[in-house]
Amino acid sequence: MTSPLPPTDVLPNTDQKPSECLVLPAQTSVRYLAEGAANVVYRFEAPASLTPPLSSDINFDDYSASIASSSNDTCSTPPPTEITPATSTRSSSSDPSDSPPVSPFKDRLLRLRKTLSSSIPNAELVHRFHDIFTPIFPSSSLVSQELVLLPRDLTAICNARLHDDEAAGHRIPKRRGLYLAEDEPHGVLVTDMTPRPGTDEVLVEFKPKWLAQSPNAPPNARRCRTCALRAQKNALRRRVGEQPETGFCPLDLMSDDPARVRVVVRHLLERRVGGPRIKADRVKSTTDPNHVHKSYHDDPNSPPKRTDSDYNFAEDGVNTRSGALNQIPIDPASLPVAPELFPPLEDRLVRFLTHNPTLRRLRDLQREMDPRGVLDPSLDPHASNPFLIATTSRDCTVFIRVSPYVPASSIESEADVNAAIEARLGDLDFKSPAMGKALYWRDVERRLIDGGWYSGTDDGAGLGDTDEVEGGQEWCHALVNH
Repeated sequence: MTSPLPPTDVLPNTDQKPSECLVLPAQTSVRYLAEGAANVVYRFEAPASLTPPLSSDINFDDYSASIASSSNDTCSTPPPTEITPATSTRSSSSDPSDSPPVSPFKDRLLRLRKTLSSSIPNAELVHRFHDIFTPIFPSSSLVSQELVLLPRDLTAICNARLHDDEAAGHRIPKRRGLYLAEDEPHGVLVTDMTPRPGTDEVLVEFKPKWLAQSPNAPPNARRCRTCALRAQKNALRRRVGEQPETGFCPLDLMSDDPARVRVVVRHLLERRVGGPRIKADRVKSTTDPNHVHKSYHDDPNSPPKRTDSDYNFAEDGVNTRSGALNQIPIDPASLPVAPELFPPLEDRLVRFLTHNPTLRRLRDLQREMDPRGVLDPSLDPHASNPFLIATTSRDCTVFIRVSPYVPASSIESEADVNAAIEARLGDLDFKSPAMGKALYWRDVERRLIDGGWYSGTDDGAGLGDTDEVEGGQEWCHALVNH
């Protein structure tokens, strides 16, 4: 039984300011963790002795004015700033028998928005997340989103360090030139899915993309929407002498055959060491934790076994701005994984992802919200809440925190095996059709059809374009073997 969908006739009302949200104390220190196209994510530490105030304790008009004023400053190295909220009127118990309160910042990361013409303010994004997606998925399956009011100059300080890292060549090339929005007063607290220190946990992160075929794909399609777009982009890469990208077919994630799911899992794990891809005929299974696939030891340069210090992000940080900023260029999804952990990880993930209810609900959502596709002449992307929900769901990220082994004493059923795996959907940030996005989506779909990228009659064939997906075949298995 699936969760009911939200009303789809109108977009949620986001005109009002949030009545209450947490305030990040001025004494908070932040450390760079990772970044995507639209956001930068930081690990942060708030003073343990402070009770985080609520935004209802602050005069929004005065605070907004100070935000606008600080955004016009040209200081290249902004100093740490302070924000002194009014004394909280919330009552606190003096009963010594009461347990100490759990910090609302515990197990959370801080996400800051970049300056993009199509960006939606964080307050609106969080509102829509709760209005649309929390009724559909259980909270245990979602990366939570909570609005937080930022110290006045924090974003400017973070931007200064992004500039410094970029000048030193420490920032990923494709992320350079784009910085945080300094006129955005809010950040977003999200669930921390990075491996916990002192454990053998691994973070597996991927975008499932189009879990169902595009409604506009031609009947003779041999590629799904995701693989068709990859083939098109790879043909362009080959023309300019760039290395083509490999990837998995999202339709394999929906397969009833664990062998197809294993092809996806193998890709997700092997990209962590950058070793040679293994074709479908070499995919084997083992439930023996002492068995190691030979292919994992083919590369003598495989990363060493990870230690606890690999997770101690603070040790790798660099203190700057009098302690106001501590940034590190580490992506937890790229930390090395010991080769001997691969086989048990692979088997656990295959069992977990085969018939996974969250992914199947995500696929059903894509189908239900976009049954006719972006080329439907009656569709107005600017007014269609269902279509934008589908578009948002096609760009979310799956975060899986998993240990390779489960103690045998704790296993009594298949449910016990999966219980120790934590999986959540993140990046469910509502898509905006503004700034030409709607036209772009239509143009992409039309080019995939007209260029033969779905059907495999594309013009990449003359360039030696076999563009195989993971598993060693040229076409999507689900489309040519049904």
